[in-house]
Amino acid sequence: MYILNKIIKQPSYCLTLDDTCCDSQCVIIDNLKKAKIDVTACVYKLNNYDIMYELKNAIERGVKVKMIMDYENNIDSKITKQLIESGAEIIFWKPNEKLHAKFMIIDNQVFTGSFNLTVSKRHKVDLIVILSDDSSYHHFHTLFNKLYKELNK
Repeated sequence: MYILNKIIKQPSYCLTLDDTCCDSQCVIIDNLKKAKIDVTACVYKLNNYDIMYELKNAIERGVKVKMIMDYENNIDSKITKQLIESGAEIIFWKPNEKLHAKFMIIDNQVFTGSFNLTVSKRHKVDLIVILSDDSSYHHFHTLFNKLYKELNK
């Protein structure tokens, strides 16, 4: 099991209590629109076409997109196939194990929490934590690289 066991100071929180409050999907989409360098992510499930379009737009702008996805939820997905065709580097977690890690690094910001990249019914309470400090960025990239390396043994 991989646990990021670092106490991170002063994160920003986005708590969705209803449609008038912060929507984690909108937070991700708004930040993908601003991406300039890279997007790195561990994804449990991606079935949101709006997020796919913003990832494709980012790739067209020269942003590097690299993802590790849960095998079962994404291997046969049209969205996954379109992202790969657009130039995203996507690998899948082990077929008989769940990858329930949920984080996305957009340039120098880390987005993590309980959110999914799905269009399913929104949850009453959804949490997205935005970390902008160098230490968090480094630790999440280290975790991603460790997972990626494990898949390429």
